[in-house]
Amino acid sequence: MWEYAKTSRSAIVTFDEDFEILSQMRGWPPKVVLLRPGNLTVDQTVELLELNFDAIASFLDESNPDERGMLKLIRIGI
Repeated sequence: MWEYAKTSRSAIVTFDEDFEILSQMRGWPPKVVLLRPGNLTVDQTVELLELNFDAIASFLDESNPDERGMLKLIRIGI
């Protein structure tokens, strides 16, 4: 999945903390959006993504290799 996302210029959105380790070891691309909200329903997860839309879009638009390759979203205000 890592190599496919890298070659297709895709981002990975995941709950799996292993991708945080991969991002630290391999760098980016691909960029990783790590969801760490705890136990949420699907609707609450969608709300988390919607509430953070601007931050996610900004993160994905960063193209400087010195910029971060991971965005971590946590449960705030849901």
